[in-house]
Amino acid sequence: WFDKAELMLIYEWMTKDMSFASQFINQEVSPVLSKKCFIGQPVQVGANLAILRIATDSENLRKLKNDRSLLQEDSLIVQKLNILAAKFSSIVKRYTTAGARFQK
Repeated sequence: WFDKAELMLIYEWMTKDMSFASQFINQEVSPVLSKKCFIGQPVQVGANLAILRIATDSENLRKLKNDRSLLQEDSLIVQKLNILAAKFSSIVKRYTTAGARFQK
């Protein structure tokens, strides 16, 4: 589980090209990490529990009927979230809050 501050980092990373992090994770994930993804900000739902939200709007739901590529985009969002969550410790070790830059 992640606290809200950690989820804010993941939320921020989702909006950035994080492909450079693949150098210390796995080169194969670079295309997924390079995608800028926009999701809901973390929400505190309990004393020690926060969540990240993924949602689609009604317009995209209607488009799904004729355009299955939206599912690929959703899949990419979930893949990137999974990588960032699974490798959070490795990534955050190289992350500096001053200037939000990564150390190589």
